Amino acid sequence: MFLFHATDLENLLNILNDTELKSNKLTKIVNYGDQLYDTNGYVYFGTCPELFNKKISGSCVLYFNSDLLYNRKFYLCTHWTSHPNEIFENKPENKYGREYPRYFDKINVVLKKLYKNSTDKPVKASAFKVFQQVAIKNKCNIKNNLVAICIKKTNKFLSLKLINKIKKIINDKYLNVEIKFIK
Repeated sequence: MFLFHATDLENLLNILNDTELKSNKLTKIVNYGDQLYDTNGYVYFGTCPELFNKKISGSCVLYFNSDLLYNRKFYLCTHWTSHPNEIFENKPENKYGREYPRYFDKINVVLKKLYKNSTDKPVKASAFKVFQQVAIKNKCNIKNNLVAICIKKTNKFLSLKLINKIKKIINDKYLNVEIKFIK
């Protein structure tokens, strides 16, 4: 299973240069979900079984190995919330929020279950991601866990100069990261 994080081009450059994904409390930037999320100390992800999933929207989507969670306490939730640490379970509606400890060894099992739960909802295919959330506190180093980046060609700020800048950062700082430009 993979983790994904949607962002925009400006933030993508900052993330790649810093080699860290930081919470909006540290960056003071609420990228997506500005009506839902307050400034807090969490970094949010979704999960999916394959890279470059067409159901995932966003001008830039970063994909990570699920190993990123191994050395961290993390939270899973069946809906978006700015307080993922609020643990609950509502069995009739199959909703839950759970905390997992550092060194949890069944990360892919719980991510797969979260993904399946989110795609079983009777909504448009691209809406599945609002029924899942993976959160960690503060920030994480992405250097060893970044696997791929998907950038929409329709992005109005995308230029050849910017593409070359992104590729240079990837070549200089990251190993084996695949970049894909889609329509």
